[in-house]
Amino acid sequence: MGGYIVQRYLESNNAAHAVLVASVPSNGILHANLRAIRHRPTAALMAAVLLDYSHFVRTEELVHEQFFAPDTPPDVVTACHRRLQNESAIAISTMAVRRPRPERVRTPVTVVAATHDGIFTLR
Repeated sequence: MGGYIVQRYLESNNAAHAVLVASVPSNGILHANLRAIRHRPTAALMAAVLLDYSHFVRTEELVHEQFFAPDTPPDVVTACHRRLQNESAIAISTMAVRRPRPERVRTPVTVVAATHDGIFTLR
């Protein structure tokens, strides 16, 4: 979500440089949401009905699948899983409705993405 905020800020403000790490793509979150529905339909339904997105990170297996490379040590995944919490339904709705507009950004931007990111693909 931080990358989304930076992108929105840069639409009307300048900076010397910006770096987005595993950020919301400039084409929005529709594709990520459709992928989540296809791969985890129960979690997607629970998130939509209860406005509780923690269903996507309920287990260490889900956290590993979504945020880490296959060879990540289990203790790293466990430590991350313990710190995760629910995501704001309002924030997710906003990101779904109001995509970033990179054509308005004049600041040089570096995007750092991960090959094994389970939420946003490199594409």
